Amino acid sequence: MTVLFVLTGVALFSSITLLVVFRASLKPNKDALGVAVSIVGGLLTFAGLLFTGLQIGAGARQLEASSIYTMQKDARELFEKASGDEAYRKYVLVEQI
Repeated sequence: MTVLFVLTGVALFSSITLLVVFRASLKPNKDALGVAVSIVGGLLTFAGLLFTGLQIGAGARQLEASSIYTMQKDARELFEKASGDEAYRKYVLVEQI
C-alpha cells in the first residue's frame, strides 16, 4: 500500500512540475496540454500496474504458505493417528519388545 502512495506522489509531483514548466505554453497550445495529460495518465497507469503486480505476488506467497501449513497439519494429524495403532508401530517403526 505504501508503494502505491509513493508512486502516486511521484506521478503527482511530475504532473505539477510539467504544469509549472509548461504553464505559459499550455493556454495557447492545446497539444502541449494533451501531452502533459497523457504523461500524467501514463505515470498513474504504470503505478497502478506495479501495485497490482505486487498485490498478486503477495497473494501467491500467502496461498503457498497456507497450502504448506495445511499439508504439514494434515501430516501431523495422520502421524498421530497412525502412531496410536499398535500394528502400525510394529510394522513401520519396528518397535523392540
